[in-house]
Amino acid sequence: MHTSNILQSSDFQYARLGQGGLAAGDFGSFWSDYQASDRVGVVSPRLEDGIAHTGYALLALTTTFYDGLRSGEADFFDYPHHFALIGVTTDGIPTHGATIPRDEAPLEATWGNLDVWPGSQWLFVPVTVADMLRRVFDFQIGRLFWPLDLAPRADEARLPAYLRRMLGTRLKSVYYYNAADTNVEIQVTQPVEDMVQESLVRLQRATGSTVGELRPRQVAQSADNGRLYREAYLQIPVEEFLERMDSCFERGV
Repeated sequence: MHTSNILQSSDFQYARLGQGGLAAGDFGSFWSDYQASDRVGVVSPRLEDGIAHTGYALLALTTTFYDGLRSGEADFFDYPHHFALIGVTTDGIPTHGATIPRDEAPLEATWGNLDVWPGSQWLFVPVTVADMLRRVFDFQIGRLFWPLDLAPRADEARLPAYLRRMLGTRLKSVYYYNAADTNVEIQVTQPVEDMVQESLVRLQRATGSTVGELRPRQVAQSADNGRLYREAYLQIPVEEFLERMDSCFERGV
């Protein structure tokens, strides 16, 4: 829960693309109908992908989760229902450096640093669309971050048709990350950027990953001339996402 002592809602600003370009919004305009019980999943084919590209969003949701607790009980101990769906192969966990053994992955220092914790929130999943979708279903995830380049292959296993229908009911929102065309954006202050960067530096030291060097650091100026960092996503309707994944599902009821 260490982020609850560092970040506050004023560390985050939101914008959404409209006819006139990006327009300022609030948390509710970015995540409509948010509830503290929402289960958030980040699909991360390589260990650091989700950290590098959705770290701001995770910390925004985490801060809002803690805001709710702070407004109620004087003392609390809890973590948001956030899950990292981490890719795994027969050789171990892929990174942007070396593939590392599963038991050597620095998960506490990286994902745990962003309050995706405890270890029950780190799910190891084969890097196929069908396997990831199955785990999204099994853990009843309602808000999903998905890498744009993870698409169904011709040899994907088929999931039951009912699973597609239930995902259509359970999913509240879907965001593609690491996309060239985006329509929503989060701007954050230095403390947020520092937390994400710390996770990436720790991972880089442990694995030789290069994502810390490749990760774009987009900087904007706030109205009071403070420095803000930006992270953008492509939000798509749930049904559109499921249509793109349609080849992973059996036909039928």
